Amino acid sequence: MFKVYVGGLYLESPSKDAGAILASDQAKAIRPDVKEGSTLTFTYVPGKGTTLQVADKELGASEGKGFADAVFSIWLGSKPPSEDLRKGMLG
Repeated sequence: MFKVYVGGLYLESPSKDAGAILASDQAKAIRPDVKEGSTLTFTYVPGKGTTLQVADKELGASEGKGFADAVFSIWLGSKPPSEDLRKGMLG
């Protein structure tokens, strides 16, 4: 059995600098694979906040940038669940 972790990072202004991405106030989205055939998407939009969707259904939103910083740090911070995934997201 192989454990595979899949995800994508979408940015207004592409960058390979995780610190700069986390510090920026630009729209961004991370789409990790959560279950076979299902996706979980976190999307941050300046002035609106962070929304969470499973498939195409919005589950909720968090105002401000703080929650987005915490969520995006999971994949782009100094201790991601997979260094290869982090490198892949950063290009």
